[in-house]
Amino acid sequence: MATDFPTFVDVPEGEEPEPGVHVLADAAYLNSVNLAVNTVENTIPGKADSGDLATVATSGAYTDLIGTPFIPDSADDIAAQPVDADLTAIAALTPTNNDVLQRKSGAWTNRTPAQLKTDLALAAGDVGLGNVTNAAQIPLGTFDAKGDLVVGSAADTAARLPAGANGQVLKANSATATGLEWAAETGGGGGGIDFTIIDAKGDLIAGTAADTAARMGVGTDGQVLQADPVAATGMSWADADAHTHALADITIAGTPDGTKFLRDDGTWASPSTLALTRTVAYSATPTIAPTTPGNRINITATGDITSLAVSTTGALDGQVLQLIILASAVDCDVTFAASALRTTTGVSRGPHTVPSGQILRAAVEYSTLTNAWALLAVTVTAA
Repeated sequence: MATDFPTFVDVPEGEEPEPGVHVLADAAYLNSVNLAVNTVENTIPGKADSGDLATVATSGAYTDLIGTPFIPDSADDIAAQPVDADLTAIAALTPTNNDVLQRKSGAWTNRTPAQLKTDLALAAGDVGLGNVTNAAQIPLGTFDAKGDLVVGSAADTAARLPAGANGQVLKANSATATGLEWAAETGGGGGGIDFTIIDAKGDLIAGTAADTAARMGVGTDGQVLQADPVAATGMSWADADAHTHALADITIAGTPDGTKFLRDDGTWASPSTLALTRTVAYSATPTIAPTTPGNRINITATGDITSLAVSTTGALDGQVLQLIILASAVDCDVTFAASALRTTTGVSRGPHTVPSGQILRAAVEYSTLTNAWALLAVTVTAA
């Protein structure tokens, strides 16, 4: 509904206006304004009825809003720690940097680490060092310079040993406070040989008397070292041809016929006299002796061999033994002893199953480098 505005008119000078009429200088302009306002009011929808509005539209109260978030107003609303005397006391403290909180004499207080340590009266066992006490620590002040050593001077007593001069070595000396001293190297200080005794390539160091060493120069090309009781060192270099002998000087028994060989005892012998093969009686735990003549060992097994060993006593470097094991009437398992035989790649100690009537063939080799026999190969074949 349009607003009922008064009408504005121009009144001639000296005349009185009619009641309800406003007198203004430009009545036509004001009347046009009234018309415009009425036009706007006619185009705007009517105002809402207050009865249709929510309560908050007229009250302006937050509590009249619908769907508002929960706003806590107490510590319980947010599960917070209630205020108590301890918290109040702690809040009232004025600690400095590095202070710790301590309950002392029934009250909370801030203390320095030193004060806390004194109050707790800590012992070595309290910090997991039950076998170490402060009295047993070596103070850093013991060290004064580069190269200093800390050594014992008595029971439970440590002392500083300064570094020696360049080239000196550390030696035992019971006369010093620490039992040690730095001294020039003179062959080790305990009967060692001074390396300065060597003068040239090929020099030998030989004894000339008890606890006495001397240099022995190298001989000339082709010479050999020989025992010489007249020489100061008991040895001398001599020409090699002075020690050769003609075959005629050696006594040889027997007559060669082109099929024999010369033994180390100076006799000729036929190969048939050599025992190339030997037989070892069956045992579940046999040990083969390498010094017995015959490098081919035959065993007729009537049951399992659980630990076959080869002794190292008397074995020669590079010696090879062949082990031939026949399974007689029964199947049998053969296992080589781990304590006596080393294995090579791809070769197992067993057990190796040998069917009845078949043969297990194995080869072992001795080496002085390892002082052990090595299992080179194991095969099972028909007899």
